Amino acid sequence: SLTVAYYYVEYGTNLAFLSRPNENYCPEALPILQQVRQAYPDDTSLMEIVQDSEGICRRLQGGSLPGGPSPAPELDVTPTPTPSM
Repeated sequence: SLTVAYYYVEYGTNLAFLSRPNENYCPEALPILQQVRQAYPDDTSLMEIVQDSEGICRRLQGGSLPGGPSPAPELDVTPTPTPSM
């Protein structure tokens, strides 16, 4: 049920949020989040939470997740000169 899915996504989110480089819970969190993603792909609220949690794990792991979206490329920004008066 959708209610149970919210409990699972909350559990996966907490595992991701509590992960640190020296204590990483993402290997537990990601399969849970993937199951929610597969079961309720059309629920935008759940998917936003899943994506945020996967993003935490992605940043912790320093790259992209297997089967997940790749991180956005960094932009090379050149500042516009300001005219002096």
